[in-house]
Amino acid sequence: AKLAVKGKRLSKAIFYLANITTAPLYEGIKKSSENLLKKSLLSNFVTQIYVDTDGRKLQQITTKDDRLKHEMYQQYHIHIELAVDGSILPAFLQILEEHRVSMRFIYNICRNSSLVPVGRADIWAQGLYYGFDRDFLVSSHLLIPQIEHLMRILLKQEKIPTTTIDENGVESEKSINSFLQEPKIYELFGRDLTEELKFLLTEPMGLNYRNKICHGLVGESPNSADIYIWWLCLKLVVNNCVLFEGIY
Repeated sequence: AKLAVKGKRLSKAIFYLANITTAPLYEGIKKSSENLLKKSLLSNFVTQIYVDTDGRKLQQITTKDDRLKHEMYQQYHIHIELAVDGSILPAFLQILEEHRVSMRFIYNICRNSSLVPVGRADIWAQGLYYGFDRDFLVSSHLLIPQIEHLMRILLKQEKIPTTTIDENGVESEKSINSFLQEPKIYELFGRDLTEELKFLLTEPMGLNYRNKICHGLVGESPNSADIYIWWLCLKLVVNNCVLFEGIY
């Protein structure tokens, strides 16, 4: 990972960092999890209680589907820990040894990325810049709402309702939890990224990081979730940036 970015000019090094590891493939994780469950026959007869780190009961795992989801999310977690410690952080630290990453540089990437909605380049740039400044907690607080906003914009473009109206005519915005259940999101983002975002942001058996941030439940930082979410946003922005090689 270090060698991939070492000695490269900044734009090339950032591109390699954004693609330093592969995204988890949903079907691969599902198949691996199914095989593990077949070998663990006892788990099919035991009721499991899934608890959060603070001891709260989040879910009772009794069905075959619950067990499969739990095993899959364990696989996702392992993937993220290995990706951060084995690839993302080493390459990231190597870049910081050789370069000073300016806000202007990051802003130019965001401004030229087709992923970033109109009028949002500044806040995406701030979120990514705080990551390069090693303040990943602030980065997460800025970038996660922008992922939700991006989904809202994309669904609106597809004429999919992004609000609900109650019996009194009061209109409320749907949350990212609802967006990630929309079939159209699977078409727009692909199965692999959609399932990964569920694990990262909204699923109680996953990292559930969006909801933890919203409820003030995130403590120590940086952690693997902060770093990985920052890196994933960097990847999405960089890989959708036109004329990336021309940015200095």
